[in-house]
Amino acid sequence: MNDNFYKQILNESHLGYAFHKIILDDNNKPIDYEFIEVNTAFENLTGLKRSDVLGKKITEVLPDIKKSEFNWIEFYGNVAINGGSEELEQFSEPLKRWYKVKVYSPEKGSFITTFIDITNERKKINDLYKLSSMSEELLEGLKEENNYQIITDNLLKLAEAKFAIFNLYEEDGKYYTTKVIAGDRGIANKAMNIMGMKVDKKKWPHDTVRAEKIKEKMVTHFPTLKELAGDVIPKALCDLLTKSFGFGEIVVVKIMKNNLMLGDFTIIMAKGKKFDKDSIVEIYATQVGLALISMREEAIISKSEELFKTTLLSVGDGVISVDAKGKVLILNKVAQELTGWNHEEALGKSIQEIFHIIDATTRERSDNPVQKVILTGDTLEQTNQNILISKDGIERPIEDSTAPIKDEQDNITGVVLVFRDYTEKKKRLDEIIYLSFHDNLTGLYNQSFFEAEMERIDTKRNLPFTVIMGDVNGLKLVNDTFGHALGDELLIKVAEIMKISCREDDIIARVGGDEFIILLPKTDSIQAGKLIDRILGLMKNEKIKDIDVSVSFGWATKTDMEQTKGFITKKAEDSMYTNKLIEGQEFRSRVIDNIILAINRKSPWEEAHSKRVSELCVAVGKELKFDKKELEILKTFGLLHDIGKIAIANDILNKPGRLTESEFYEIKRHPEIGFRILSTVKDMSLIANYVLSHHERWDGKGYPKGLSKEDVPLVSRICNIADAYDAMTSERSYRPAMSNEYAIEELQKNAGTQFDPVLVELFLNKVLPKFNLNEIR
Repeated sequence: MNDNFYKQILNESHLGYAFHKIILDDNNKPIDYEFIEVNTAFENLTGLKRSDVLGKKITEVLPDIKKSEFNWIEFYGNVAINGGSEELEQFSEPLKRWYKVKVYSPEKGSFITTFIDITNERKKINDLYKLSSMSEELLEGLKEENNYQIITDNLLKLAEAKFAIFNLYEEDGKYYTTKVIAGDRGIANKAMNIMGMKVDKKKWPHDTVRAEKIKEKMVTHFPTLKELAGDVIPKALCDLLTKSFGFGEIVVVKIMKNNLMLGDFTIIMAKGKKFDKDSIVEIYATQVGLALISMREEAIISKSEELFKTTLLSVGDGVISVDAKGKVLILNKVAQELTGWNHEEALGKSIQEIFHIIDATTRERSDNPVQKVILTGDTLEQTNQNILISKDGIERPIEDSTAPIKDEQDNITGVVLVFRDYTEKKKRLDEIIYLSFHDNLTGLYNQSFFEAEMERIDTKRNLPFTVIMGDVNGLKLVNDTFGHALGDELLIKVAEIMKISCREDDIIARVGGDEFIILLPKTDSIQAGKLIDRILGLMKNEKIKDIDVSVSFGWATKTDMEQTKGFITKKAEDSMYTNKLIEGQEFRSRVIDNIILAINRKSPWEEAHSKRVSELCVAVGKELKFDKKELEILKTFGLLHDIGKIAIANDILNKPGRLTESEFYEIKRHPEIGFRILSTVKDMSLIANYVLSHHERWDGKGYPKGLSKEDVPLVSRICNIADAYDAMTSERSYRPAMSNEYAIEELQKNAGTQFDPVLVELFLNKVLPKFNLNEIR
């Protein structure tokens, strides 16, 4: 079969298909991809035309793709470069659709995607999430009549309808009442004016015609209003309402429990919009039915038992019930513990005496909530502004709410007061407030507080007003080399030094990952300079795991109110960055020196090994006629090739036995770590790339990138041979030194696989014979 046959099959497939070429930058990182071929289903599923995409890059077709939270280019690039296949469900922000995508690479540098549109399926899942989030509201919502509106509003959202109407049936089934209407109130009022009646809260007689139409199903669809209305609304009026307000399909969802009709939701869709949520609204109606049954069962409870019931429901809180004169009738166990009064002592006493509260702010005696309820008959919602003083003088912040107890004639027969110890909750809230203005790591103020304080103290009486900005040198280097835990330790130490050095009223804030600001009201430039000298002096004596604590500072002083806050802050920032250009580079160079010293302490043979590798590398370079500059680079590279081992645990580096698989994986990280360390230093980027590649192999089976042959930099190939030779002929923690003859045999055996065969021949025939092996030991 020819290619056209397969292309026809592909083009007629319902699966979207696209063939792409990945585009890499100079560091072999994916930065874009090109459309090579697409099928008809691709056009249908994405809305993108074949003629508009072929031969173009994705960033040309969808310019906003790089703004997406999901990195499509990196994801596809990984498959194109490393092979294999991946499958995922992901939302395309530029196309505003959900897709299920399978991607695989037919050859290195290219990839194929096949996909389907799953937007509708995801929409159904989202509906289930909405329903789940409404469940708790349902359980509580029908306990009070005014919450019928919330429940109907939720249904309206779930159904994506124009209107939703909640009808509640009486227990004998002879009448039903339209409790609420959810939707545009203006349109609803206009419709009711046309009908000549107010529908919400209206009581209707049982409609046998309507009941017959909906009896067979839980969810019944009607093309228009007049098919449903039965005898209640004239058909001509139904037509007028439909035409005037764009009513479309009508859906009735029955609310039932144990074959008992409790009510229904009548859903009015917009004209032209189809209702397709039968299952989800049926589940919702079932939940409403459970809530209605619960409400009816609660209503059966005698009102004469209301006081007892309220007490039982509040058993976890302090509960005091009083009669209509405010005399204590019941004091539960928690109330006794919080007030310090036992039940026998409190019985018959005034609530004023038992429940002694003061305002938390003014500390003046608060009005007693029980008296307010007796006078007004209203429920007092929960407050947390009071402090309860117990009989023995203990003060506790409390939350309290108060409600009247009424008889069948709506007369107040008593009051129930419910309260709880608010101490722990207040503590948590205070912590939240603290964290909203403080940096969680250092305990300093955060960006929000800094901005507010900057606004507050920017007044004439605070002049001169100095802003100091500081940037921690080498934080990224520390994080990449030693991990974020050590980076956090560095930030905490910087914060501690600043707090020690500054005055109590100075404002110190951490405003970024490695940036700090100090606000100094009534402080001139000379005083600010002295403060910085004091901070830097303390930092000279501090180290975090062999790393100096170093911060670059800059400052600016406001001396005139015409100078804006933004101007002063920018001036301080520019000053800081000017200093950082010099200090930051010097600091990173010192860090590398410290890292080398630390490696030598960690592994006793590492210093000698690096020197020997460096000498052997230079010797090979000379045979290859490298110039002076190239030889200097080769020498430095040889000394630094294992710098990444600083981040490898001592017990792995110096392990006397064979490494486990996980330990070897850790060792294999050191070229990448070394690359990250050296990349932070100016003029080290070339050596950083050599370090990254010094464990690549001629046959492509090395690490970390799996480069092969000439793709591996020449300098890295030289080091690979020198490193291996010295490692074999040196004593290690896990074995004695091997003989020179054995090492030569291993190099010859692995020439063309692990090592560059031409360089191996040069190394053995031209370099080794000129070396006194004992001297370089």
